[in-house]
Amino acid sequence: MVIATTKILTLANGYHLWSQKQGKGTTQLLCLHGGPGSDHEIFEEFGNHLADQDISVYMYDQLGSWYSDMPDFSVSKNRNKFFKIDYYVDEIEEVRQLLGLDNFFLLGHSWGGILAQEYALKYGDSKGFRGLIISDMTDDIASYERNIDHERKDLLGSDEVVFMKQCENKGAYTNDRYHRDILKLNTAYIIKHPEHSSKHLIGTKNRALYEYFQGDNEFIVTGALHDWTVADQLYQIKQPTLIIFGSDDTMDKDEGQKMSKRLPNGEFHIINNAGHCSMLDNPKEYFSVLTKFVKRNS
Repeated sequence: MVIATTKILTLANGYHLWSQKQGKGTTQLLCLHGGPGSDHEIFEEFGNHLADQDISVYMYDQLGSWYSDMPDFSVSKNRNKFFKIDYYVDEIEEVRQLLGLDNFFLLGHSWGGILAQEYALKYGDSKGFRGLIISDMTDDIASYERNIDHERKDLLGSDEVVFMKQCENKGAYTNDRYHRDILKLNTAYIIKHPEHSSKHLIGTKNRALYEYFQGDNEFIVTGALHDWTVADQLYQIKQPTLIIFGSDDTMDKDEGQKMSKRLPNGEFHIINNAGHCSMLDNPKEYFSVLTKFVKRNS
């Protein structure tokens, strides 16, 4: 069992973030969780999977998430300040400096993959930035929306999708039938093996953050991310970049392949029998791919 140490980081804005380091390796892996408003727990086994690879794993809860400080997002001043991708990108760089990372790979999962791409574009010259891992995230939300539309029809049928869209147009997300449809979709495309995910008696997701950027669930995008894309900017990312999608991901695998070709030094890998949380569904293959990439580029 790898040794984990926790550190509370104090940001320049006065807020505090929870962070954890696993392992003592000389190569550093900084992990960005999804959501937004989710938490670090999807990375909790990374240290054990990478224990013999000379890799130290770092993770933290972003502002407004789980163990970290939660500003009152009912206050418009806080929403205006923190409901911005740029804030969370700058937060990554501040975290990197506070942790003293100078020989690091950046891994972002889902929403964290958005932040990772934006970070590489803005802070590509950061000291010791060795490589980028984009886990289960596209470079263009429009492709994600097209893909989840196809997945809804494939799994549930056209008639049920019509019903779902009627609910969505009314904002009737608590409808029992709609909720059952989302559960079916989650099991097919988000976590195919839910027994591997963390269990809580209470919800841990910050719904204010999540709904502002995403919407009600993973199969619609009604929030601020609706128009997000960096597809035309990927050529600027200098770091070696690994893109990982699950075979049954909500992300479009064809788009993942296109992403790798837009990058000067990109590669794309599909994890078999895995959904959007590919590190949970097929950890053996996921960490094999991840380890080989880090070793080649360290």
